[in-house]
Amino acid sequence: AIPPDGRAVAAQDVRSRKLLLYPLEGGEPREIHGTEPQDRPAHWSSDGRFLYVVGATAWPARVYRIELATGRRELWKEIVLADPAGVTALWGVRLAAGETAYYYSYMRELSDLYVVEGLR
Repeated sequence: AIPPDGRAVAAQDVRSRKLLLYPLEGGEPREIHGTEPQDRPAHWSSDGRFLYVVGATAWPARVYRIELATGRRELWKEIVLADPAGVTALWGVRLAAGETAYYYSYMRELSDLYVVEGLR
């Protein structure tokens, strides 16, 4: 997730699982306080003050808004799927300008089970 000023990128460190803000012009990344190890960066607010993150393990999916200056975390939206059967992942959460509308993608894995009797 790249903030509106385009000077950094929010990404998860593979080893520590912490969300970090990596400056694109070089320098040390800094931890984004208020995030949790299962959070995935989703979108920045239009003013760059907030990072929206999605908790990866909970259903319904919860989108949190993290204030970068303070690390304050607040629930912004719960995404409830009409039919959650077979849904294994939610990704691509994006917000429209002004944070008034959103969209997302998800992966659904379904299968069929057949019972066969009388085979020799």
